[in-house]
Amino acid sequence: MSLAYTTISFLASFMLFQIELIIAKLLLPLYGGSYFVWTTCMMFFTALLFLGYVYADFILRTVGQRLYVKIHVALLALTALAFPISVQEPDANLSPVLDIIFSLARNIGAPFLVLCVTSPLIQRWFSFSKQPSRSNPYFLYAASNAGALLALLTYPTVFEPLFTVSQQLLIWYAGYAVYVICHFFCLTEVLTSAPKSAAYGTGRSQAWATAGAGPKMIFYWTLVSASTCALMLAVTNAITLDIASLPLLWMLPLGIYLLTIILNFQRKPWYPAYLNIICLVLGCAAAVFLIRTPTELFSNRAIVFHSAILFIACMIGHRNLYQSKPPAAQLTTYYVCIGFGGSLAAFFIGVGIPFFGRHLALSLADYLLAIALVVASLLVRDASQIQAFYRKRKVLVIALPVLAVGLVAAGVTVVVKRGQQKILYSIRNFYGISRVIDKNDTRIFFHGSTIHGAQFLDAERKARPLLYFHPKSPVADVFEAAGPRKQIGVLGLGAGSLSAYSREGEEWDFYEIDPAVLDIAERFFGYLDMSRVRPRIVLGDGRLSLARAGGRAYDLLFMDAFSSDSVPVHLITREAVRVYLSRLAQNGLLVFNISNRYLNLRIILRDIAVAEDLPAAFKGHYGPVDEKEGESASEWFVISRSTNKIAEFVAKYGWSDARTGMLEPVRRPWTDQYVNILTALLAK
Repeated sequence: MSLAYTTISFLASFMLFQIELIIAKLLLPLYGGSYFVWTTCMMFFTALLFLGYVYADFILRTVGQRLYVKIHVALLALTALAFPISVQEPDANLSPVLDIIFSLARNIGAPFLVLCVTSPLIQRWFSFSKQPSRSNPYFLYAASNAGALLALLTYPTVFEPLFTVSQQLLIWYAGYAVYVICHFFCLTEVLTSAPKSAAYGTGRSQAWATAGAGPKMIFYWTLVSASTCALMLAVTNAITLDIASLPLLWMLPLGIYLLTIILNFQRKPWYPAYLNIICLVLGCAAAVFLIRTPTELFSNRAIVFHSAILFIACMIGHRNLYQSKPPAAQLTTYYVCIGFGGSLAAFFIGVGIPFFGRHLALSLADYLLAIALVVASLLVRDASQIQAFYRKRKVLVIALPVLAVGLVAAGVTVVVKRGQQKILYSIRNFYGISRVIDKNDTRIFFHGSTIHGAQFLDAERKARPLLYFHPKSPVADVFEAAGPRKQIGVLGLGAGSLSAYSREGEEWDFYEIDPAVLDIAERFFGYLDMSRVRPRIVLGDGRLSLARAGGRAYDLLFMDAFSSDSVPVHLITREAVRVYLSRLAQNGLLVFNISNRYLNLRIILRDIAVAEDLPAAFKGHYGPVDEKEGESASEWFVISRSTNKIAEFVAKYGWSDARTGMLEPVRRPWTDQYVNILTALLAK
């Protein structure tokens, strides 16, 4: 019979995390593919998880187990009214964060809440059963998180590559039906063995008097939960900001977080004695790595450090949670504290840091907050030992503060000496972290860790486009090959560098989703002011705005809408290319800037070109490059309806035919319903 309880716990979390990934993927293209879509979703998920735990705790205290079983069965049936699940167009009158939260509440609020309640509910049911191990139901928490981990592992590796989003939803509906049916296998035992009165006996006073449920312990449970959840979200932000906001990359930090719960909450927890030593060594190594190579904070090598630090911190935190767990009679209070800590962490990472740190030039402010919470949880855990140690060694009263000040001063010195750069402006918003700095004789625009534009400060060279748009880059070939042109469209403004190629009489349209980028381009860079034409700026998602741009037939249409190195995937799908072609002149050129440190976008666009039977070419400018003259490596891809145009690129400008010049096999093209990010990651 314990198998039934385990199965329900497993299935509930599996379904919970599957729908998290599916609904977030549906929302991504509606909000520009922002990395913050997932952070906002996590804020909603953790808040609803907390509310679910509060609901379970309250109703078990007040109505008793038998009546609650009947209420829960009724709720299971009523949630079917929420199906089918869909998403609506964003409300322009609301901020993206609020709009996403309202959309999630409308579409998955009811079934999500029921799934959230399942874990504490089933554990409480089990504690009332006749099972031999009923006094310790916490192994079901491990089973629950195993289901969540399996959902995370299988979604990007099985469900996303093999099924469209519509098919994934159909499979999810079937799984939810199985989850509901499984409840009936343990109802008989629960109804016959559960007490008729409220589950905690005589009420709150008895429950709160139970060992382990004092205010200090409640604060400790909340703090530990907040620290591990905050670090998980901070690592997720660091990864998805630079690569792509996709289920595969959401999975890595969340999977590590869940794995540590499974290892600690099983019947025989896994916690090697040498883990604390590993933590110390790893922390020192990470500090040396990040101080010596501060530009690598978001690199693929740093991802290994981020993941390792997250694993160690969560192992210690979740081990502490397990060791401080209360008796079964207090498990719902315990989970309320865990849920509240996770909800607080998501709120501070999702709202607090972006709001209060809006103009901080510190990309890892959320990361530092999470580390501070982890340290605080350890200090609270060892408070008595620290006090005893401190009293015996009074010299530390002076030595430790001096050491702390010295470390802070050293860190500040390292930051100040990073290339004599002057930070002019910084802003953090829904779409990422932007900074403008002056370094030597150049003004540079960073989005995340990636340079999105630069301009020389001296008057003689100020009009020259730099980096990916340098006159020696492949983009110069595009303007030369295009010949006479009237209308030019650009998805993604950056610093406005492309407008340096404008000519009198042309019409230029820039589509930019982030108002902060427009502000930076106008205030800190001169490309738009020096342009031979006055460009029209359209604020909004490039693809959606372009689809509404009636009467446009661009001779050149550029796709350069990147967020750091992260690519809004909905801008490079088969349907997106069709939208672009609908706004392209008959012999026009569709041009993609595919320069990327992590993803091979060349093969993705090649697969789309083959599927749509479109001629295409690509060219990379890899080096040697003269950085003092503002050059950088870049890679560009061109699609056209005209075979002659592409043939000219190949014959005259040395480009490669995309359909015949690649060794990688042609694969299933990306669509709005299907994206396999592994294809682009592994081919890089």
